[in-house]
Amino acid sequence: MTSILAIGAGGTADGSLARIASEQGWSIKYAEGLGDAVPLVEANDYDLIFIHQTCLSQSLITRLRSADPVVGIVVTSSSHLEPRGSQAALRCGADWYMVEPFRDAAVILLIARMNERRRFHDENDRLRGELGRIHAARLDPVKSTTNGLLRPWEDQACRAAKTDLPILIVGESGVGKTRLARLVHQLSNRGDGPLIEVTFIPGAVEGQTRELFGAERVETGKKGGPLGALELAANGTLLLEEISDICPPTQAQLLESLQTRSVHGAGARRPRSIDVRVVATTSKSPEALASAGFRRDLYDTVGAFVVRIPPLADRAHEIHELVQQLLRDLSSRRPNLPTLSVAADAVEALTSYRWPGNVRELRNAVEHAVVMAQSGIVRSSSLPDSVRPQGVGHVARIASSQWDERGGFSFKDRMMDLERAMVVEALHREKGVQARAARLLEVTERSMWHLVKKHGINVRKLP
Repeated sequence: MTSILAIGAGGTADGSLARIASEQGWSIKYAEGLGDAVPLVEANDYDLIFIHQTCLSQSLITRLRSADPVVGIVVTSSSHLEPRGSQAALRCGADWYMVEPFRDAAVILLIARMNERRRFHDENDRLRGELGRIHAARLDPVKSTTNGLLRPWEDQACRAAKTDLPILIVGESGVGKTRLARLVHQLSNRGDGPLIEVTFIPGAVEGQTRELFGAERVETGKKGGPLGALELAANGTLLLEEISDICPPTQAQLLESLQTRSVHGAGARRPRSIDVRVVATTSKSPEALASAGFRRDLYDTVGAFVVRIPPLADRAHEIHELVQQLLRDLSSRRPNLPTLSVAADAVEALTSYRWPGNVRELRNAVEHAVVMAQSGIVRSSSLPDSVRPQGVGHVARIASSQWDERGGFSFKDRMMDLERAMVVEALHREKGVQARAARLLEVTERSMWHLVKKHGINVRKLP
């Protein structure tokens, strides 16, 4: 049922509001002022609140809005002669201004508009909640495990997102660091604020400084030059991509800004305060960063909470599920795409490959396979050449190419090349595990050990 609250003499002087409410079957309540109105609004959902101009004040509307941000507020007057009444009403935050007597159609239209506003507000809340749940489940860069549990690094990111700690995400190129950083922002208390992403050009000190800290237009004498990313991300998140590319002078200035929570752009006379949360990414270890000259104190500042994403090569058991999710994502973006299934030989090839490009390379391989698939089935033959299992024919071609490069015609040399290539291929497919490689070649583990030693193969440095 539609509910109306009238504060002061609003709508009651000539009885027009009471009459309209009675004819339409609406509920109407009355309050004398702020003290009576606020408890009623906190306890009930009203579609419209009518406030007579004699009771109008900024504090009244502010209290009503805090109790119900969606409710429609109408300021009323008993006379057309009220000086600047509409301006005062709108300036205080009212939605409409009306003069008695009210027309039935005008009040009915206001009620319809308020019902639509509340419907949109409720739908927005519902969608935001649903989006938050989707984001919580779609980390790096597809759904979590089928049992609904988050991976360890996803769980860490979700927990840290609710705090205001700076977060450093570490992982190889292509594992999904940027996507995880964006989801940290969306799940954080700053999710409604801006997300400013900064990618650094190595060696460009002046460009990095201007991009982060901005500059005053000193050359023209004008104030208010372009703002830097630290100020553009106010009340939001600043995403620093690959911090190893930040030049030493910029590192020092960034450290000072984060510690003092202020920026001092080029040409500025005084520092400006900032309120920003920093999320950074890097593909390098702390040791590698230190050897490259990255400041340890800055690392400790941006890495108050570190999340490490393991490479896809260490998560072979997840690849089949990731492929299925990527196929579903492709189907949702391409309605005309037929439903595809993945053959067993394709699954074996995908799980055997080491994925140096991580999830990014996997996504590209799946898209390639979708294009090449026949009869709705993704087979190993649909995969890119770099991913497809090569077999003995490929090994023989490798041996032949090595033999041709030497220009020899020795049967013994050619067989040695073929033997070495087969051992390397078996070790590559079995991820360096010699026992499994021996079973693949149908030799004993002792023979496999002798073959590795014979050909000087460094198992730890396999391509």
